Amino acid sequence: MSDATMDADVGDASDGGDETDASIGDAATDGNVDEDGGDDAGTEGDAGDDGGIGLGDCLFLHRDLPDEPARFLPIGPEVTGPLLASSSPRAFDVDRDGCVDFVFGTGMEFDSGRVSAVSGASGERLWMTTTVGEVFGSPVFRELPSGRTQVVIGGREGTLVSLEGETGDPMWIADVEEFEVRDFPFNFYSAQWIEDVNDDGAADLLVVYGGDALA
Repeated sequence: MSDATMDADVGDASDGGDETDASIGDAATDGNVDEDGGDDAGTEGDAGDDGGIGLGDCLFLHRDLPDEPARFLPIGPEVTGPLLASSSPRAFDVDRDGCVDFVFGTGMEFDSGRVSAVSGASGERLWMTTTVGEVFGSPVFRELPSGRTQVVIGGREGTLVSLEGETGDPMWIADVEEFEVRDFPFNFYSAQWIEDVNDDGAADLLVVYGGDALA
């Protein structure tokens, strides 16, 4: 196992390039897409720096109560460059506040990756942990007997990490030397929990290790 680096501040993740806005603006409610009698989140609004939502923003559809209109909320800062992601987020109440949260990986190509958790209640980032390689897998979760939540996610360059759900602190990091079949590490894809196959009293993981990142 090895140590992981915690990254506490995203700041301005821009890589200096031009950005293209596909703004939702103030989430104009100009349509009733779910036929509940109320207006739902639309896709019209002013682009630019006036609070509009850009192409790099993460969004989710939020509904407080069944009789309230649905609305889009940004979940985290606008991201560009190395923070762009191909990881599909998954929902789990990692901070145990009664509302599901969202965990996903970031990083593209050979940029260092990150794993982030965003509060489903407020849209604020709960934590972000830096990894060696791009994290493109989707996380899996498990409630431990201690009451803590375990988050496992994989990605490029031999990245497979287990994180504490409430803080993002590493619980373990896979030693890629145990899996290498060539001189450079392959990729860990999205894992699945399986039954205890080695009789140690804990659920085990089934995960594909492969792919040639340098091909």
